[in-house]
Amino acid sequence: MMTRFNLILFAVAVAACSKDTGTGTNSDKAPGFGKAVPEVNVELSGVTLADDCGDVTTRVPPPSPPPSTKDAKVAKPSAAESISAGGCADPSNCHGPTQPPCEPTSMQLSLRAPADAKAATLRITKVELLDGGKVVDTLTARKPSKWDDKGAYVTWDEAIAPNQTIQASYLMSPPDWNKLTGGKYNAHTKVFNLRVTFTTGNAEKTIEKQAITPVAIEPAVST
Repeated sequence: MMTRFNLILFAVAVAACSKDTGTGTNSDKAPGFGKAVPEVNVELSGVTLADDCGDVTTRVPPPSPPPSTKDAKVAKPSAAESISAGGCADPSNCHGPTQPPCEPTSMQLSLRAPADAKAATLRITKVELLDGGKVVDTLTARKPSKWDDKGAYVTWDEAIAPNQTIQASYLMSPPDWNKLTGGKYNAHTKVFNLRVTFTTGNAEKTIEKQAITPVAIEPAVST
């Protein structure tokens, strides 16, 4: 006959044998247990350091490979393009010098999400301007947009789905040119780096664009 003491020892032994030691397989776990989920790839594809143009609706198109010389055609600019570039729709009605177009400070991002990635949302947490490795200014990113299949930027909610590629653009506050270069008309004499801190999940990451020469900002011409 098994005594009460022996019953206790037997129960303890059974519990010890049934305990998961963590050295077995994950066959009883949820599918994909322990497998890293692919992340969204984010690259800083372009930066324009220039002026403050407000919430402009037109921005620099995303970088694209140049057409082959065999198929390349020289397109005549439309009236709207001529005006935006500082020209006139009707040269016979042009009087005096024209106002140079305002070049906004902006950045372009290239985002690629693998097919097996999770849906994510991009958040820009910090944009820093560096000179010789030292942070000299902090810029504010705003008005996110993405390049659509019709050849224009549209408002973007910063969401990216699996198996999706997005060419995005942000307007930014301009650097303090008075502090950095003694005025915005001297900006093109310097070279900077731009470092962007962002999240697409729980962890923050940084990307950087080096050797950026600011746009030569033209003084306003009175008409």
